[in-house]
Amino acid sequence: MPKADLAERNLPKNFRCIKGEEIVILPSVSKLMCGLGWKGTEDLDLSVLTFRYKEYIDHVDPVRHRTSKDGAIFHKGDSKSGKGTDDERIFVDLNSISSRVNTLVFLVTVFNSSEGGGGFSKVKDAHVRLVDATSASSVHDEGKELCRYALSRSCGNRNAQIMCKLYRVGPSRWNVLAMGEPSTGLFYEHLIPKVQPCLDEAPPTRTYQVTVHSGKNLPTDKFEPFFKARFDRDSAKSKVLKGKSVKKWNEVLIVTGEANVLEITIYNHKFGKDKFFGRVTVPVENEFKKKFWPLEDRGKKKEKVVEGSEIRLSLANITGTPAAAAHLAGDKKSGDKKSSKK
Repeated sequence: MPKADLAERNLPKNFRCIKGEEIVILPSVSKLMCGLGWKGTEDLDLSVLTFRYKEYIDHVDPVRHRTSKDGAIFHKGDSKSGKGTDDERIFVDLNSISSRVNTLVFLVTVFNSSEGGGGFSKVKDAHVRLVDATSASSVHDEGKELCRYALSRSCGNRNAQIMCKLYRVGPSRWNVLAMGEPSTGLFYEHLIPKVQPCLDEAPPTRTYQVTVHSGKNLPTDKFEPFFKARFDRDSAKSKVLKGKSVKKWNEVLIVTGEANVLEITIYNHKFGKDKFFGRVTVPVENEFKKKFWPLEDRGKKKEKVVEGSEIRLSLANITGTPAAAAHLAGDKKSGDKKSSKK
């Protein structure tokens, strides 16, 4: 499967994706617009289904359910005919999507049974495009178009196409995979079982111990760091390290979840405020000891990661150990306390 380079690229205008191609959404992109365009009197609909792996969570369509339950996804409304560009639009706030959701699947359906059917064969110049909508004005900027998928006209009488899926790579990062799968079904109830075979199985529930040993090329003056680990829906936070050498942290964080990537963020507790200092995204399939990881930013203009800064980590799968059991018991106790307060 071809995969886009993880580094930022200058994409050509109307960058067209082919089936199976993967695009990395850069950290600077916090909002997306998915636009469906076509020409003619055929009635097309753009919709999105949300999942946790293969488990259906929610849907958004142009008529019956225009806003997701978490409020992060919004459909601007139905269009009965196409004028060429963004005739139907869905807006997605990546930072507001429920942590339970890890996959969004965008679909297009065509209603033309009253005209004798024909599926997409009569539809002209139909396409779906994803645009960086972080700025309200950027949806009209051709340079902000991330990718474009052309709808196939050779689907026979099938009246749906599974266009692409947007999926999490760790708690904060997202990728897009071009799918272009023909299907059948006019409403979300019909399409859920058609989409589920295209999705990943949930990984097993695992508990990991992360040790943050030390840092490299980090400030030594007035630097009071603390760390936050996020794994699936779980998180753990260290204490603020005051007066401790960057060479001798050895902070231990334990997290549990169903995911393949873990995220560690370092903050500086300076003058009573928590300042983001950098983060790393760590695959969890292989354990490791005392490995340096370069810090990355999260795409905000005013936040600059110190060049060459790194943190040294160890990762251990402790699933089934007493430490993991204690962590899970602590989570349950904490959850019970929250429930009793409601």
